Amino acid sequence: MRLRGVRYRRVQAGPRFGVTFDAKPGRAYFHFLAVGSAVLRTQDGTLHELAAGNAVFMPHGQGHQLLSGPDIPARGIESFAAVPLSNAVCAVDACPSTDPAPSAIFFTGSMEFDLGGMQGLSQLMPEIMLVNAVGKRYPGLMPILASMRRELGSARVGFAGILARLAEVAAAMIVRGWIECGCDSSSGLVAALRDPRLARAILALHREPGRHWTVAELAA
Repeated sequence: MRLRGVRYRRVQAGPRFGVTFDAKPGRAYFHFLAVGSAVLRTQDGTLHELAAGNAVFMPHGQGHQLLSGPDIPARGIESFAAVPLSNAVCAVDACPSTDPAPSAIFFTGSMEFDLGGMQGLSQLMPEIMLVNAVGKRYPGLMPILASMRRELGSARVGFAGILARLAEVAAAMIVRGWIECGCDSSSGLVAALRDPRLARAILALHREPGRHWTVAELAA
């Protein structure tokens, strides 16, 4: 798995905030909430409540919003002033307040998501892959997210570069966890998708499982 064109932001916000992330086909989104709570609203209006320690991976790059509440107005992430922290990370103060400490801190990024010979697998992934802080599906991921939380809160020397690397590892582990636990017969599916001739037929079956496929149609 390779992540190209990665752009990360460390975002801090007051008690009321709303940030819009535009749809970016061909790219993926990664979010990690370190402090506070938030609501993720997708394009169809579905709401997902996030708590501190939660991570979200969106492999299809659909548009969405991160909000302090469902009725909060939002503005595009690109419209906020950004201060560079490293080559790939910048800092954003979204909806600042007079409070001495931010009400929410999250680390967010967008990237080209390349699985190489397994690229067909990404088409089968759900729109949202949400990782709960105490989730059992990703036991190896919990220490990574805990380290990200510490780095976001302490802002020690070199924290921006370390966060970028940790985020890439977290994204890879989320994808691995989905393959191991979210796919039926994952080992066989992964092996078959490595074959470019079989991959297209398998993906077609998954897109239209109720269709009465013929051998000729699958061969075509």
